[in-house]
Amino acid sequence: MTVAYQSAGSESTEPDPAYDIQPFADFQETLARRAIEFGKPILLLHGDTHTFRFDRPLTLPETGERVENVFRLEVFGAPTVGWVNVNTDSADVFSISPRVLPD
Repeated sequence: MTVAYQSAGSESTEPDPAYDIQPFADFQETLARRAIEFGKPILLLHGDTHTFRFDRPLTLPETGERVENVFRLEVFGAPTVGWVNVNTDSADVFSISPRVLPD
């Protein structure tokens, strides 16, 4: 399953003390619980800061336990121009190949 959105709402469910509100807290908690129930790989795809990364940032808020079946792919943005090839036919669940265009 793939879920695409703009904002970086897939960060850790740990509260950020720099902010008075946590706009994605409910989304993150619901996503974490539903992902565990679903039990199959989920790819979260977003831009926001446009810093390329492929990781597993989602945790359960009460235990800090990582939700192992949720992967996050944040894609490139200006000034880096490119794309990301995602393959789901590998033993690693998702095979990610970033492609950057030369300047």
